[in-house]
Amino acid sequence: MKTELTKTNEAGLILRKQSPLLECLLQSDPSNPANKLAQVTFIRQQMVLSVPGALTTPQLSKIRKESPEDLSEALTRLLSFYNNQLNLAQEKRLSSFQTALLSNEIITRYWYLKFDEIAYVLREGVTGKFGKLYGTFDAMTIHGWMDAYIKGERDSVVEEQALQRANAYKDSEKNFKYTEEELEGVQKYIEFLKQFSGYTEGIKDEVSKDSAYQEYRKQYLASRLQPEQTNKAS
Repeated sequence: MKTELTKTNEAGLILRKQSPLLECLLQSDPSNPANKLAQVTFIRQQMVLSVPGALTTPQLSKIRKESPEDLSEALTRLLSFYNNQLNLAQEKRLSSFQTALLSNEIITRYWYLKFDEIAYVLREGVTGKFGKLYGTFDAMTIHGWMDAYIKGERDSVVEEQALQRANAYKDSEKNFKYTEEELEGVQKYIEFLKQFSGYTEGIKDEVSKDSAYQEYRKQYLASRLQPEQTNKAS
């Protein structure tokens, strides 16, 4: 295995910084028993993993696009670490070839997951959270953990976060206030509507919801910004 970071582009470096665990795995190999410092650093990083936190880290597909070799190496080291931690007979564990193959399978099959989610599943999986560990650490076992996590804990957290965002949006709508210039635009639009039959006083309350007004508002704001853009260009 490599012991140094792969040369990658700037976007790849930015993605690595968004996951301290990913950066840790690429800086040194914790699966090497002789590398005690790397093991301690990795253990500290993986101890603080949580599903909400993991969901904020880079998606596997994004890392693969910018740094495919780094992603493959990081996952291989991650799998190897847990493979070495289990007190299993050699034939019950992943071989080097199987580890590399499983790493690529994870990247392909679970491309939509975040990097730290994979580490979370492995950390919790070896404790039996996603099902009993029947004396083997292989691809079938790990895929079972992944499916249990996705259909259970992950879906629950994602649904809860979506609900929180929806409630936050509703609250922001309730507290929304127009600026003086926008209110002036509303009044002009009301005067414009008075030219047509069917106008009632109730329209004052509904005008902000009217789709026609939304289009009018965009045109009005665009006209306000145009002079500024013209002055900058000159």
